[in-house]
Amino acid sequence: MARALHLCVLFVALLLSPPVMAQERGPVVLAAASLQESLTEASNAWAAKGHAKPVLSFAASSALARQVIAGAPADLFLS
Repeated sequence: MARALHLCVLFVALLLSPPVMAQERGPVVLAAASLQESLTEASNAWAAKGHAKPVLSFAASSALARQVIAGAPADLFLS
């Protein structure tokens, strides 16, 4: 159930993100380590549909939050 919810959250976030002309890379996603399996699967499914594969980075939520505050580029932060 939680896995399906994580997949839905990722797809909704990606669908609602604004389109960017000539975007060569996928969105940068910073996510809690506990989401690694489900987000990797969702990322692969997204790329299989012809979209740019998201760049995934997993770590403790607190560490990722510090990175975002320090200015790390991220299109999506999932905790």
